[in-house]
Amino acid sequence: MATVKGWSISASASQAISYILDLKNSEEKTTGGYLVYSSDARNGPPQLASTTWKVWREKRRKKTGKEAKVKAYHFVQSFEPGSVTPEEVFDISKEWADKITEGKYPYVLAVHTDKPHLHSHILVHPYQNGTGKGWDIFWKNDLQHFRQISDAVCREHGLGVLPQQSPKSRSYYEWMADFNDTQQSTVKKVIEYLAPRSGSYQSFKDILRKLDFSVEDGSLDNNSKDGDPSVFSFTANRVLLDKERTTDTTYYLRIPKSQTYVQIPAAAVRWHRNKQTMKVTLPMEADFPAYRYGKESRVSVADLSEHFDKQMAQKKRSGLRIKPPGAQRYLKTKYMETANGQPLDLDSVKLMTSQGRLSPQMKKLLTTDSLKAIHEMRTEIYRQAGINTIPMNQPWKKRDAWLNYVGQRAENTWQRLEWERHMRTQMRSLPFLRDNRCQIAEEIRKLNQTIEDIQTCIGEMEIQMIESDSDTPEHIERYKKENLMPLEDARDKLIKELGPLDKEIRELERYEKYQENRKEEKAR
Repeated sequence: MATVKGWSISASASQAISYILDLKNSEEKTTGGYLVYSSDARNGPPQLASTTWKVWREKRRKKTGKEAKVKAYHFVQSFEPGSVTPEEVFDISKEWADKITEGKYPYVLAVHTDKPHLHSHILVHPYQNGTGKGWDIFWKNDLQHFRQISDAVCREHGLGVLPQQSPKSRSYYEWMADFNDTQQSTVKKVIEYLAPRSGSYQSFKDILRKLDFSVEDGSLDNNSKDGDPSVFSFTANRVLLDKERTTDTTYYLRIPKSQTYVQIPAAAVRWHRNKQTMKVTLPMEADFPAYRYGKESRVSVADLSEHFDKQMAQKKRSGLRIKPPGAQRYLKTKYMETANGQPLDLDSVKLMTSQGRLSPQMKKLLTTDSLKAIHEMRTEIYRQAGINTIPMNQPWKKRDAWLNYVGQRAENTWQRLEWERHMRTQMRSLPFLRDNRCQIAEEIRKLNQTIEDIQTCIGEMEIQMIESDSDTPEHIERYKKENLMPLEDARDKLIKELGPLDKEIRELERYEKYQENRKEEKAR
């Protein structure tokens, strides 16, 4: 009989190879190197495997630009004392290694005879043929599978096997699954509860977005919860810009599949993907200058939406997809069913919503803008729908430091989501705030210039008064009151407007940077 164990090596594969081959002790453990083996002929003898593997890792790093986190997988197969010979251990372990690697991943095998229980060490390179696809091992599940293969090989060689061990204690997340709904069950219960109470499919989507869910169904409406019908947003590639005419303040964007260029302000553009893709946000009621073969005209945003909606429609995925609050990905409802076996695909949900009526509770939710009220309603909807969350007030559950941490983390998550919801709503006004800020700053500059000219004129008037020995400066004071003071008052009012405006812009720019950092983290 044999036992198996394994783990990942993230430090140095060379040291591990040196250890299993016992190079420091003149290969005493492996009977002078008699019981060692390398599965890949490109390695040469097993003693050179570390050098070859290092070359493979370097080639892959240059190819992908990433350093491998796992350098090797280390397996150990141990046998009962006196049950096998070293040669049998070698044959059994080699056959077992060939089966678990499926002949795709190079490995080095060494049998140690320094202890009463003979055992073999197997180091596996984690990439196919050295530089190909990686081997992802999930030890909790895969190690049990590796053991079953080992037992099968042992039976073929006439050895007994150990009885199956009782399962290990469950993880915290498995234990919490008994009390909490998964993301999929949360979406199912929310659909079952809201569909009969929505009155229409559009109201159903609006209610979900109010509850901080994200909804996509392939339609051309604003499929994000922060959609605003008063503006139109679209994305365009950098190649659509006229490089000769485009400046720092004005972009000339070509309408797809045409020779018409539209002049749009740079403040309405946000760049993504290393300034290769732009997101343009424009007011629906606006129109902009356009040029076609040197002839001038004007194009409305409504006309632009027709052109770019056709492009966007080709990229939309069909079917209803919902992302719960705080989740990282969308869930496809076409794979879900109710407890009665009723499907929850897009057509079924539309049918369910059309057969229901808008309840007073949902009507109140749609009309309120209070984040606190929305949070309370979502909690009540979760309770009525039977959605379980983290049990914070169970009588058998002690309120220890861990639960305090969980509660604080949940509160922080809600506050972050509340802040993100507010900032997403405000982000639509960022281009206009920046434009207003520039206009105010320009007006202040002009006022300062005019005030400076008036003060120069007053200085000349005072000099003339001194030279003429006049003691009646009333006309100078009257001139100041009529010309200088109104301008100074107007300037002071504009300066006061700048403070709150700058604060709001800084807050939105901080959120903009926060979103960019999150996207970079996800990309890694």
